Amino acid sequence: MPGSRAGTEGFDLYQGFLRDFIVNKLVREMNSDEMSDYIIEPLAPSSIVSAYPLIRLLAPNLDLKAWKQQAGMAIDQRSRGAKGILIARAVQRQYVCGMAWYRCEFDLAKGKFLRANNLIALDLLDSQQIVACLVSALGEVARDQHCRSVKLVVPQASALSEILHNVVRDLEPDPAIELSIEAAALH
Repeated sequence: MPGSRAGTEGFDLYQGFLRDFIVNKLVREMNSDEMSDYIIEPLAPSSIVSAYPLIRLLAPNLDLKAWKQQAGMAIDQRSRGAKGILIARAVQRQYVCGMAWYRCEFDLAKGKFLRANNLIALDLLDSQQIVACLVSALGEVARDQHCRSVKLVVPQASALSEILHNVVRDLEPDPAIELSIEAAALH
């Protein structure tokens, strides 16, 4: 039906550009063969439902309607990349196995930074690899958005907190982007 996609062309172009930018940049700059096992891309409207089981691990009481609404607002193309959701997929499989929400914020002392939360990775053998890919992609988003740092917010005393500390310790430092971890209390 003509006009049924009205208003989505710009979003599709932006999503395509951001996805290509992140994936191409990661492929060029990653030295680790392990990182190429996963594709990191922005959550597209067509993938919101397939990401629902993963977000339920963080928010078990979140219903599908509320998830669609929250995810839709987070990936709104009017933000021009200043906020969004990145997802991870294994190259060999199509299911979503990792996710991180992000948004640009400003601090008077530190300047513009990227806050990442709702980070989750699920793999039976190695969730750390997924987290490493997501953190690297968040660094690329931060650089693209002219942020000085990425603040990774995780629940206190969680398994993810330990994984994230290991990832940040093991990643090759980027002089342009500082990585920090903030432990938040569970609500």
